[in-house]
This record gives sequence, structure tokens and C-alpha cells, in this order.
Amino acid sequence: MKTKISKSILGLLAVSLASLGCTTTSPVDENWGAAQQSAREGMIANPDAGKDAKPVEGMAAATAQNVTEYYHERQKLDYQDGDRTSTLEQLED
Repeated sequence: MKTKISKSILGLLAVSLASLGCTTTSPVDENWGAAQQSAREGMIANPDAGKDAKPVEGMAAATAQNVTEYYHERQKLDYQDGDRTSTLEQLED
């Protein structure tokens, strides 16, 4: 009798867990099509954007690498020194 109840409870638990996995939504589901929508709106706003062959201006790759390395080294030093203030807080001082 006891094993029959245990098997019934385990079976019910397995079915409920399986159905739980089918009912959840993910961030992918919630944002499905957002990139396509954004691209379409961009093309409507500026249909001639693809005709300009100039590269996008920004930071050079070597400079970006140096900034990234400096940031990571600074974070390690701050952590070792026991300084728990954020970079934003340090800039405000």
C-alpha cells in the first residue's frame, strides 16, 4: 500500500514538473521580433542609410584594448585595497 502511494506521488510530481516546463516563458519569447522591428523602423526613418559607405566612427581597436585592460587592472587593485566604492562614486569625489 505504501509503495503504491509513493509511486502515485512520484508520478504526479513528474507530470506536474513536465507541465511546468511547458508553461514558462523566457526573455526570448517576450522580445521575439524586437530586432526585426527595430531594423524596420530604422529603415523607415532613414531609407538612404545604406548608401553612405563611410565607416562608423569610434574608438580605435588598440585604444579600446588599452582602456579595457586598464579598467580590469583598476578593478583588481580596488578590490585588493578593500575599496568598495564604484567608479562613478570615485568620479563624483
